Amino acid sequence: MDVKKIIALHNELSERIKQFEAGLDTYPPVEVANELRYALRAVVDILDIQTNGSGANLDEALEHAHHALNCAYHDLVDGLAIHISIQLEKLQAEFLEETIQVLGDKRLEILSVLNEVNDKVSSSRKTRSRRAEIYSQDVYQNYFDQLIEYRRYINDQVLQDVVKLNQNKKRWRIINYLGLGVGILGLVA
Repeated sequence: MDVKKIIALHNELSERIKQFEAGLDTYPPVEVANELRYALRAVVDILDIQTNGSGANLDEALEHAHHALNCAYHDLVDGLAIHISIQLEKLQAEFLEETIQVLGDKRLEILSVLNEVNDKVSSSRKTRSRRAEIYSQDVYQNYFDQLIEYRRYINDQVLQDVVKLNQNKKRWRIINYLGLGVGILGLVA
């Protein structure tokens, strides 16, 4: 393992964390912070090995740092997918018909990507031996951008459209009830 790879991964992860914070207006999941702590501990071990020649295995410490940063990336994407899933569930629980109408086919697209991410996360957790392979495929980088876009789309457009559609439906119901009431009064009179 090369220190330059660890630095590059750290820099990329730092940018992704900033995007997460800006896109969700919140901090990443605590699991990300934990993995960053593990990576920092591995970096401290690397420095100790290099300065004191402590006899520990440098390659093992480098690998540990790289793995912890990959885990942080993994948890960042997983947290984003969970956040979007919860947001959609809440929206659909309160405004099912409106949400389906506003999202249209995009809803199925979003759910499909969320399922793909969940499958990758599940797969990486089931078999530790495949975890490194899954991380090295850069699948999370591809999904991260897509998930951030979905989150923005839901927040910037879908929420407002769903609420507006719901308000319009309520107005029409009131108008229909008033019309029905006037009609009944007309029949009675």
